[in-house]
Amino acid sequence: MEENTQPGTFVEYYGKNDIVKWNFNCKSIQEKTSELRDLAIKLWSFKDQLKLRMTTLGKNKNDVETFVDSKKYLQYTADIANKSKHAVLTTSRSGRFVDIDEVIMQCNSGSHTSVDPNDPDKIIFMVNDPTSVSYKAYVRDSHSKYVGKAEIILKNAWMDWQKFINKRNLL
Repeated sequence: MEENTQPGTFVEYYGKNDIVKWNFNCKSIQEKTSELRDLAIKLWSFKDQLKLRMTTLGKNKNDVETFVDSKKYLQYTADIANKSKHAVLTTSRSGRFVDIDEVIMQCNSGSHTSVDPNDPDKIIFMVNDPTSVSYKAYVRDSHSKYVGKAEIILKNAWMDWQKFINKRNLL
């Protein structure tokens, strides 16, 4: 179980008295995962705003659902968002029950770890150049089959919403 306490820090609990505290000088994997999940929730929640806008303009709000049914990236985003909000997916908009399965941190400048001399349970992870850190986030389905990179799926979902808005003159 993990708990975010402040930026660059997270705590892992392995047992009753087995705790490891991590401190980063860059975004942790857990923070990046949360950032991507939050973005998925925002993108999926945008659906409700579009339905309201359609109704306000006298257009058929069900066109939003029809559009989503034809766009795999929006469906994947729905699965990620709903899994993030509800912890368990009982239904899947995509039919594949996808989720962010793995986030990898890559550091191109070198790094080192050390134990905090004032707190032996705290490990300090220092990156020589925090701007050299990049992340890869992979989305897989319930059978562990690779679906795509989270950033690309979310970007394409946003582009799908933009197409929907532009085609229907919703601005």
